[in-house]
Amino acid sequence: MDTPLRKCTVCGLEAYNEKDLDLFVKDKRAKYGHLNKCLACFAEYRRKRRTSYRKYNGERWTERVKRTPEERRIVRHAVAAAQAVPLGDKCEICGRSDKQLVKHHDDYSKPLQIRTLCRRCHYFVHQVAAETGQRFNIAGGYNEEEVLSRSLRES
Repeated sequence: MDTPLRKCTVCGLEAYNEKDLDLFVKDKRAKYGHLNKCLACFAEYRRKRRTSYRKYNGERWTERVKRTPEERRIVRHAVAAAQAVPLGDKCEICGRSDKQLVKHHDDYSKPLQIRTLCRRCHYFVHQVAAETGQRFNIAGGYNEEEVLSRSLRES
């Protein structure tokens, strides 16, 4: 018997001519313009993937939806206002100036009060805030000594 043009990697369906290739998923990048999966197996694959994707993104979406529209508006406004504020020359927590510096809002309701932090301290500020269960980093909501000790421990 001839060598098939395509063979489904899942169910073993084979295509020996151009007409049989219509039973396989089209992909112009693949050899013969079709993938090595038949339409039925590919549909099943997509169905399973879609369910797991929705479950994963559903959990992320519910975390995002916890913020009210007003809170999301405040965050957008604070980020836009931060563009006008100049970046400092050293981290306000650890004092490093050789690291890449970023801007940080302690309180989004005060968009022009921005701190300059190195990326490491900024990461630990958010990590400490997440561990304490805060939604936003309200001023005084985290322990700077703890952030500094974690930052120095990791370097």
